Amino acid sequence: MPVSGSTGPARRGAPAPPPRRTPLQSFQRFVRTPKGTLLWILLGFVVLAMMAKTPQHPLPDVIAAVVGAVLADVALSGMKGEAMGFPSGAIISGLIIALVLAWQTPVYVDLLLGIAAVTGRHLIRTRWSNVFNPAVLALILGTLVFHLGQSWWGAAPFRGSGTGIGILSLVPVVAGAWYMAGKVGKLPLALAYLLTTLVGFTVAAFLGAAAHVDQVYRWPDIQALIFFSGFMLTDPPTSPARQGDQLWFGAVAGAIAVLTFLTLGVQWFILAGLPVANALESIRRV
Repeated sequence: MPVSGSTGPARRGAPAPPPRRTPLQSFQRFVRTPKGTLLWILLGFVVLAMMAKTPQHPLPDVIAAVVGAVLADVALSGMKGEAMGFPSGAIISGLIIALVLAWQTPVYVDLLLGIAAVTGRHLIRTRWSNVFNPAVLALILGTLVFHLGQSWWGAAPFRGSGTGIGILSLVPVVAGAWYMAGKVGKLPLALAYLLTTLVGFTVAAFLGAAAHVDQVYRWPDIQALIFFSGFMLTDPPTSPARQGDQLWFGAVAGAIAVLTFLTLGVQWFILAGLPVANALESIRRV
């Protein structure tokens, strides 16, 4: 019998400590998470764009946006005294920003918008999550401040012939968006957004705006709508989980997108409704 203070044998029936994961096991576990899945899908779009005949090499823009987002995440987490893990969220925000912005965007702007996205995520938040989708908020603010173009090259790296929709480029974005929305349980949300936007534009066409809205059904706008609905709209922290709430969330974001296009004609109309839907979702949670 051990004396007081001695180490002694392990108490019978005490649970054994869980085995430590190897780096490979941790990596495999991360890949299976929604963030890991999204990260690899977005990297796949970068690779597809690099394989396609593009007017400019995308890698500098991608690196700048990701570096800006990661540096901001590390700095702000340190200032807040938070434990810093793998910055997957920052990398995803940087990738989305780079995949949406036009080729002509200066590299330093990609860097600044990566910083802005993560800064917004850290500063504009409630006790449960950030309020707005970080990448979308940065893209809208950046477009307004720097008058940036949005080509959505990551959503449609293979351009169709003439003025068509580019059937080849629809395949990867539809497959990836459908899989990602299903994995996070937000397929009703994505479909509600797409249905609202496409029905809204079709009604507008029958009411006399056909020449104005026909571009929505062409390359790259139709691919951009699908990319947005599957990869950006369904961001788990900033979108509702219940199916009924997903339907109104997607419908609100889609209706505002249609109204923004018809009234303002701005290039960022696809993004316009999400901050409003994000704000309404935060109010509903409160």
